[in-house]
Amino acid sequence: MKLFLPLSLLLLMALYATAQTPTDLFFSEYVEGTGNNKALEIYNPTNQTIDLTNYYVVRFSNGSSTFTEGGSTRLSGTLAPHKTFVLVNGQTTSTSTSPACSPELQAMANQLDGIYPAPTYMNGNDAMALVKTPGGVAPNADMSNVTPVDLIGQIGLGAAITAETGWSYVKDSTLTYNNSEGIPVTGKVINYIVQSKATDGATYGPFWMSWTSDHVLIRKFNIIKGVVANPNPFKVTAEWDTVPAIKDTAGHWVYKDIWTNLGKHNCTVAPFVSKITVSSSENKTIIDTKEGTLQMMAEILPNNAADKTILWSVNNGTGKGSITNNGLLTAQEDGEITVIASAQDDSGISGSLKITISNNAVGISNSLETAQQIIVYPNPLTSGSLTVVSPFAIQQIEIFSAIGQRVYKQSYNSQQTMIEIGNLELKKGMYLIKIIDFKNSINAKKLLVN
Repeated sequence: MKLFLPLSLLLLMALYATAQTPTDLFFSEYVEGTGNNKALEIYNPTNQTIDLTNYYVVRFSNGSSTFTEGGSTRLSGTLAPHKTFVLVNGQTTSTSTSPACSPELQAMANQLDGIYPAPTYMNGNDAMALVKTPGGVAPNADMSNVTPVDLIGQIGLGAAITAETGWSYVKDSTLTYNNSEGIPVTGKVINYIVQSKATDGATYGPFWMSWTSDHVLIRKFNIIKGVVANPNPFKVTAEWDTVPAIKDTAGHWVYKDIWTNLGKHNCTVAPFVSKITVSSSENKTIIDTKEGTLQMMAEILPNNAADKTILWSVNNGTGKGSITNNGLLTAQEDGEITVIASAQDDSGISGSLKITISNNAVGISNSLETAQQIIVYPNPLTSGSLTVVSPFAIQQIEIFSAIGQRVYKQSYNSQQTMIEIGNLELKKGMYLIKIIDFKNSINAKKLLVN
């Protein structure tokens, strides 16, 4: 059969892989959790969109050399460059022997797997393979019509793993621990395989030593190609890391049911954005003309980031502005704003730059009847105390200088119609008071300070 070349070619193929650009898919995350909380993430490291209908996930159950008992699933759709595809166990109802997969996990799927014995019923001691066939025809039982793409585990171990727990991060280990009756027993890991029973034949083995059961594994950052040779032995730590453990409700550290990284993958051939530096044309940080504009720019690192798409947005502070998808910023109200460029590659990275706006409209929309009922006194102002009276409860008061600079801002939740502002320290000159009531009406009054 074609699947997974002899071990004698493994070194040659490894050297070849390091010198070549990735050309095909690979498994990027492995989820083996509580009950049927199981999933596989597949990553496209190439620069081409790949038709998934030519690909199958197959499971070699309990050390078998065929997938007959482990099932096969044909993938659907397409996978864009440097993106992931998530296949999740599809069981939605529980039986007395088989619980449903978590709806939360299933909601993260691009495709739900089929009924038992579909591949995502793996339980830690099953080898999982990704293969492709010409035109997407079903794989032959002897795998003679498939091209190997990737592999987790070792195929054909037979009795060495049939009843065992899974693959460990250590080759050989002998551990002594107490059984449920407090009697010391001995558990073993033999050639990376965690034994399911202690040497007394009755007590559980050191199950916590297994990385392929009750764990979430993520492909190492430097892996850019799948495994196409059946390893002997399978060393899980060679290409996989576990997610950091979390505490469960009982306070125990666990490595399962952690899906925070599912649906995204960071790979050396096409890494995530690591830094965004925001600047503007001519390095300006001020817009000082009415409804002026400023072209914003973003430097994105590293240069070979897989997805350099960014989303522009404005955080309006004391001022107000708007920005287009292409980064053209338009001033609306005086004050300070923050322009933000956010990466869209799941890295969570963003960059920002503060911009000052002056000489722009405050945004007053007087209702004549309301404006006539608003009283500001004393006016002219000679002391540091000012009173504002409105027919409606006052939500916010702002004061602007003659050049549009905001010199005072205060919000109120007391539903008062009369507000006294004390300790104002205003220089002589003309000011504009902006009053916003709880009907969201905006009115203005002039104030002279002597």
